[in-house]
Order: sequence, then C-alpha cells, then structure tokens
Amino acid sequence: MNPNPTHLKDITPEQRAEMREKARIKKEQNQQWALDNLRTEWDDDHAWRELASRYGIRLPVWYMPASPKVIRKALKQLGRDTSWWKDVTGWSKLEDEQENNPKMNGVCAVGIILEAHDYDVKMGR
Repeated sequence: MNPNPTHLKDITPEQRAEMREKARIKKEQNQQWALDNLRTEWDDDHAWRELASRYGIRLPVWYMPASPKVIRKALKQLGRDTSWWKDVTGWSKLEDEQENNPKMNGVCAVGIILEAHDYDVKMGR
C-alpha cells in the first residue's frame, strides 16, 4: 500500500479532517451493527489469535461479518484454495457459510480456517 497516495496530495487540512470524521462515524456504525447482529465473543478467540500469530496472518476486525472476502483473504494468506476450504467445511460455496451462520463474525470464520490449516500442517498435509 502506498503511504503517500497521489490522490490525497492536494487535499486541504479541513478536507482531511472531514474525511477522518466520516471514517470515524462509519466505523462506529459498523461496530454498532456488529453488536446488534453478530456474535462477537468466542471461547476460542485466544487460540485463534495464537494460530494467526504462528502463521503470520492478521485476523479481521471483530465487527466484520464472515464474508466470502474475509474467507478468500485468509485462504490466500495461508496458501490454501477454495477446494481445500470446501473439503474442510462441507459448504459448496463461500456464501453458504455466511448465509447459514448469519451471526458468525470474520474472526470466527478465519479461526476455523486456522484450526483446520494447523491440523493439516501437523499431519504433514
């Protein structure tokens, strides 16, 4: 990611402050939506964070739903593909997991992937 994007070069300090405020408001809205619609606390959270650290990937923010985008990113970071994911989860499409588990957040979805990946690594697969 470019730390100095050219499209922001000509933005005034006032415009920058306005953009930051809009981003802050959007983040708060996303967090409130997650608190109202997602399960955000999981017993395995600590274990998932350890696995994420071990395999060098970042977990999504707690207020992000378990979307296909989140799943694809985790698979790519672990060097896995969707056919491996389908074998592990039994879902035929990435969208199926979110549709059938609407309260699952992205941390949980990635955590499950990390557990399966860790198992396969330990089994030499």
